[in-house]
Amino acid sequence: MTTPERWQRVSQLYHSALLRDARERPAFLAEACADDDALRRDVESLLTQSASAVGFLDRPAVVVATEMQTMSDVTASVLTGRRIGVYQVEARIDAGGM
Repeated sequence: MTTPERWQRVSQLYHSALLRDARERPAFLAEACADDDALRRDVESLLTQSASAVGFLDRPAVVVATEMQTMSDVTASVLTGRRIGVYQVEARIDAGGM
C-alpha cells in the first residue's frame, strides 16, 4: 500500500524528471532513487504513461468518432490490434446506431 508520503515522493521525482531532457532522466532517477528500485519503477511507469498520452485528444473526440464511423468494414478490421492514444483496439464489436 502506498502511503501519502510515498506518493508525494513519487510525485516530486516525476515532476523533477519531466523538467529534464529524456536522455538525462535515467541518470537522474538512478541518483535520486538510490537503492529503492520500487520507487524508480513507480516514477518510470508514470513517465511512460505521460509519453504515451502525448497527442491524446489533440483533436475533438467527435471528429475522431465521425471519421471512424465513416470507415468501411475493411478499414475497421485494419484497426484491430492498433493503439489509439492509451487504448488498444481489441476487436470490432458492432456497427450502426446513432
